[in-house]
Amino acid sequence: MPRPLALLLTAVALFGVAWALVIPVQQAPDEGAHIAYAQTVAVRHDLPGSGPNSASTEERFSIATALGGELQGNPTRKPVWSSSAFKRWHSVSGRLSESDGGGPFRQAENPPLYYAFESLPYWAVGGHFFDRVYAMRLWSSLMLLVTTAGAWLLAGEVFGRNRVLQLGAAAVAGLQPMVTFISSGVNPDSMLFALWSISLWLGVRILRRGLTLRDGVALGLVVGFAVTEKATSWALVPAALFVVALAARRLRARGVPGVGVAVAVAATMLAFALPAGAWVATAAALHRPVANQEVDRNGRKAPSPTSLQTLREFGSYVWQFYLPRLSSQTPFFGQGPGGIQLRDTWVNSGWAAFGWLEVRFPPWVYRVLEAFSVLSIAGGIAALGRAARYRRVDWAAVGFCVVAALGLLLLLHWAEYTIVKLDNQAFLQGRYILPLIPLGGLAVSGGISLLRRRWQSLAVATLMAGLVILQLGSLAITVDRYFV
Repeated sequence: MPRPLALLLTAVALFGVAWALVIPVQQAPDEGAHIAYAQTVAVRHDLPGSGPNSASTEERFSIATALGGELQGNPTRKPVWSSSAFKRWHSVSGRLSESDGGGPFRQAENPPLYYAFESLPYWAVGGHFFDRVYAMRLWSSLMLLVTTAGAWLLAGEVFGRNRVLQLGAAAVAGLQPMVTFISSGVNPDSMLFALWSISLWLGVRILRRGLTLRDGVALGLVVGFAVTEKATSWALVPAALFVVALAARRLRARGVPGVGVAVAVAATMLAFALPAGAWVATAAALHRPVANQEVDRNGRKAPSPTSLQTLREFGSYVWQFYLPRLSSQTPFFGQGPGGIQLRDTWVNSGWAAFGWLEVRFPPWVYRVLEAFSVLSIAGGIAALGRAARYRRVDWAAVGFCVVAALGLLLLLHWAEYTIVKLDNQAFLQGRYILPLIPLGGLAVSGGISLLRRRWQSLAVATLMAGLVILQLGSLAITVDRYFV
């Protein structure tokens, strides 16, 4: 392992452990539901939906005792932090049931791969509820290392064996505060980030080096496992098909026999179909949706994308998300004519919004992060333009990344549009776009590549120092919120 990567992974692991231990239990988005799902898999050996309660007695009593009441929406309330509360919990914890959960809740529609992964530390550690929860958090944070390594490998395909630029791209993926925070809780997004990071690397690798049996099977398996981990990953499938189709065409153009091309393509598709098909068949047998199916409280289904009126309205919604509303458009989100959702969703909560997205920095910090984001994107585009002038761009690899990014954005926006129509509430959070964080790392390193070589190392060192300071500040405001 290259020494810069090893040192970076060490730093990333330390921050992962810090986040896993600092956040009070259930004070990460939907963590209580994810714990209940993992416990159902580990104890009941079943998927949630048919049990007597949405969460077990053990989970409900333990969290109620530790928190002393609802913290979300109560900024002055702190978790209970006393020996008397601990003694009260410990005196009855051994008699609390682990197995009376497994009831229906919204996250129960998620595919089971992540929760099966989390059942391993649940079994291995045993002990009391909090022992198992913190073990699951630390186990989940291992995915953060995979995300970081995937970004390093992706940058290596794009920039070659340039350790400085690889380090910059991987640092963005591994030290971005929301990536670390989410990956260090019990949350399937931790594995989602990791699988997307590896998928992006494999897709670019195949387009740059050619389709081989080994790389094709690897891509198929990773994308197949991704769709059994979270329904969001179906957005990766068109991008993966783009890779396979174009790589097969290139093989034929190089004179590779048709049989060899067919075998590589068939092996890739089979590798995808094995995990994905197993989940689709299981979901059909259990009458569960393969992807989350949105209905309102009265059972009314979401609007269909086959309606021209629906597509027009969806286009109006997307416009208003990124641009000021036109006078002829029906407002979404209750916003005025100049309202833009882009800033608070993708930038603010995508960079730093902790707990239940309520723990935040002062506004000026987000203006700095917004400026950095714009500068990074502009630098990445400028680097791509310079490389294009020297004909050093593989446009197929660029196209793959664009298809993956647009696929994710389209899926997320359609999900929010349907929820706005059904429940009249916003859905998107900044963390949902973080599967693309390796591409953000590429953009940052691309901008740094425009500097003279002797300045590139200093730029990456400054970048990493800034990310570490941001991490420490994020931990500090979180500790202040819950424990000071």
